[in-house]
Amino acid sequence: MKVKIVPTALGEWKETYQVSIPELELPNDPHFKVVTAEIVYNQTDRRLLMDIQLSVKASTECYHCGEPMTFLIFPYLHLEFYRVENPNRDSGDDDIKFIGLLQTDIDLSQDLRDAIVLSLPMRITCCDEDRMEHILFSGD
Repeated sequence: MKVKIVPTALGEWKETYQVSIPELELPNDPHFKVVTAEIVYNQTDRRLLMDIQLSVKASTECYHCGEPMTFLIFPYLHLEFYRVENPNRDSGDDDIKFIGLLQTDIDLSQDLRDAIVLSLPMRITCCDEDRMEHILFSGD
């Protein structure tokens, strides 16, 4: 997913996007039905902050019973971009990135994908709440 940013648009604004995420290469790979990204931008002369709240609806098979199921996750992501003359340098921090002074397109695909992968439960189950509470607290 690429977002377009006008370098001279200063201040804070919010936008919502419907996002297409390529299928992930994981065992029992979930199929993502709906991914919505709500992004709050805050831009000053040389700094752009993005607070991204994702809403992901996916379908997969239950880890325990193998039945098809749908689940929701809500990953959150904070990114900082700094406008510099040489954007090819490394900041040493995954959440801080450099972009060109007049750059308008920012590709968020890998960052969004990483946030979704890190938010996926290890075992996705369709169990009722009583059983789920047992699983969470006993480790079964």
